[in-house]
Amino acid sequence: YEIKECDWSSDVCSSDLRPVSEFVARFIGRANLVDGKVLSAGEVEIEGVRVALATGRAAGQSVRLVIRPEMIEIAAAGGPGRIARRTFLGEKTDYVVELGGSRLQIAATDHYRRPAMDAGQAVSVRFHPEGIHVL
Repeated sequence: YEIKECDWSSDVCSSDLRPVSEFVARFIGRANLVDGKVLSAGEVEIEGVRVALATGRAAGQSVRLVIRPEMIEIAAAGGPGRIARRTFLGEKTDYVVELGGSRLQIAATDHYRRPAMDAGQAVSVRFHPEGIHVL
């Protein structure tokens, strides 16, 4: 056996101490592991969606990103994403959204403020940069 990272799971998920590998990111809970492309010192493209994010990498490089389901928002305004599945879980609604070549897990806790979106519906996607970690 090999220890990959040693800390409280809440600290590994926090904004200061992030998972050090894909294994750790998956082990401590649901995570979207997606590839992005660095556009500039402060911008990344994820499946066609531009996100203000400093990566410390040069423009043109690919990056592997960890994004927690609760750090992605969807809106019924139409867009490049399409809902593949919706699961109502009481306090939240889980969605699987197809965006480009990725299937994103999204946890929406604001279902009481807006109507639920249905499978097959086109949606726009917004990533919260503070919840994205570069591996």
